[in-house]
Amino acid sequence: MRKLLSRYFSDQDIAYIFSLLQPWAGDYEGISAWLEKPIPAFGYITAIDVCERGLSKDFTVYLAGINSGGFA
Repeated sequence: MRKLLSRYFSDQDIAYIFSLLQPWAGDYEGISAWLEKPIPAFGYITAIDVCERGLSKDFTVYLAGINSGGFA
């Protein structure tokens, strides 16, 4: 996971993202797999694609929203 996200986020941000994903995506393998799946909220592009398009902050806000009871 760190390898996938280190181009877009600091180590501190990656730790925060892990804390958001871990409760429902599981371990590093599950999180890495989830990062490669299309996200409907972003037009069915992957999390990595979202970050590559310069929307890494939006991605983090999206994850925080899911953790506070929002829809994925």
